[in-house]
Amino acid sequence: MITEYEKKIREVQVELSHIEPYKIDDNILVSERNRMESILISNAEEIKEIVNNIKGQLENIILSKDISNIDMTEAYAEES
Repeated sequence: MITEYEKKIREVQVELSHIEPYKIDDNILVSERNRMESILISNAEEIKEIVNNIKGQLENIILSKDISNIDMTEAYAEES
């Protein structure tokens, strides 16, 4: 997931590097700018999803670790 996140960030950086100040009256340039903005928005949404997935996995790891700690505490209590 981290690799996926880094790849999307690089894609956004590449698209941002291509954005130049376009003339409003030039339809081709305006169209290209709109296309790039659309790509950036799509990549941003994918990055948000990746971050949420990473967050969810970290929460699961923390939760499973907490449960594991509780199990160990109970095991020690039973031994006493």
